Amino acid sequence: MLVQRKKGSAGSVEVAACRLDEKIFAKFAPALDRLPWKLYPRRGTATWTTGWFPNTVASRACSEDPSIIHIHWIGEGFLPLSALTRFRRPVVWSFHDAWPLTGGCHYPGSCLRYQDSCGHCPLLGSTRQWDLSRWIWSKKKSVLESVDLMPVTQSRWLHSCARASSLFRGREARMIPYGLDVDLYKPVSREFARHVLNLPQNKKIALMGAMNSTTDPRKGASYLAEAARWLSTQGSQRDTQLVLFGVSDTSVVSDWGLETRVVGLLHDDYSLVLLYSAADVFVAPSTEEAFGQTLIEAMACGTPCVAFDVGGIPDIIEDRRTGYLARPMAGEDLAKGISWVLEDDERRQDLSAEARRRVQSEYSMQVYARRYLALYEEILRKKRHS
Repeated sequence: MLVQRKKGSAGSVEVAACRLDEKIFAKFAPALDRLPWKLYPRRGTATWTTGWFPNTVASRACSEDPSIIHIHWIGEGFLPLSALTRFRRPVVWSFHDAWPLTGGCHYPGSCLRYQDSCGHCPLLGSTRQWDLSRWIWSKKKSVLESVDLMPVTQSRWLHSCARASSLFRGREARMIPYGLDVDLYKPVSREFARHVLNLPQNKKIALMGAMNSTTDPRKGASYLAEAARWLSTQGSQRDTQLVLFGVSDTSVVSDWGLETRVVGLLHDDYSLVLLYSAADVFVAPSTEEAFGQTLIEAMACGTPCVAFDVGGIPDIIEDRRTGYLARPMAGEDLAKGISWVLEDDERRQDLSAEARRRVQSEYSMQVYARRYLALYEEILRKKRHS
C-alpha cells in the first residue's frame, strides 16, 4: 500500500515520498493542486479536487511489478489523473464519492452537467462553457479511453450516477459496499458507556456526528436543528439530550430547543464505540451521502439510525427494521423518526438487534475482503484468457 501520509506502524504500508525533496514536495502538493480552483472568485464552498499536479507515485507503483493496481484516491497532489496511463496493468478504482464522474466537484448536488461534459459550472460560479470543470472532464475522458479500468462503487446511488455519467456510461462497473471490523465495533453496556463519557443515565440520547458536522452544509445540521426544535415543542426537552461529535463550537447549537452536548473531535475507534453504545438513536441528516460509514458503525454497536432517504443511505437502513428513513430534507419527518425510535423501548431493542445482525451479514470486513478478492481473481482470469 502506497500512501501520502502514514500514521500507523504496519510494515506493508509505505509512504510514497522517500527522499527529503519528495517529502517537501508532498507537503505543499495539495495546496498547489488546488491553485486552479482558487482562480474562480465566485466559487462555492463545495469540496473540489483538480487532480493535475504531477508526482512520482506512478513510478513507485510500477516498480513493485503488481498484478493489479487498486486506486482509492486521486488528486490533492498524490496521484494525478495522467498517472493512470502509465500503469499498463489492470486498474481497480474504488469511488469514494462522485469525483471520478465530474469535472472536479465531489458531490454535484442538483447539477447534472456531469452527464454531459461539465462546463459553465455553478459550483465555480463560472459563466463560461470552457472552464476548469470542462478542462478536468476532458482530461478524464482522454485518460479513461486508454486505461484498462474496473470502476467500483459502494452504493446503488453512486452506481446509478456512474451509469448516467458521460465518462463511465456503458462501461462495466461493480458495486462493493464498505466493510467494518465488527469485532471492534460491537455493543458495550449502555450504562458503562454513559458512565465513562459522563452522560446522563436517565435520559434518551440522540447522537449525531461527522467530519465538519455543523459547518459542511451537506451534513444537514440545519435539518437536525429543525428536528430538535420540533421535538422540543412535543415535550421531549425534559427527557432527551442531543449529543454531537465532530464539532467543537458550542455556539452553533445554542437555539436548538433541546439540551445539547458537544463532545468535540474523537480520534480513536474505542471512543466512537463507547459513544455509539451510549446513544439510543443515531441521526444522520445528510442531504448527499455516497454511502454512510457512520451508519454502519452505529448499527454495529446496536444503535438504530434515523436518516433521510437519499444517496447510499437506503442501502444501509431498512426502514422500520433497522431504523427510520425520513422524507428527504424534511426536518419534521426526521424528528418523527427520532421520536418513533425513542418512544417504545421494546421496539428500539428489536431495531438494535436487527441493526447489529445486518452489519454482521452485509458489512463485516471478512465479507468486504471476499468480495474484492473475487473481483481480483476474475480480472486476472480474464487477463490470462485474453
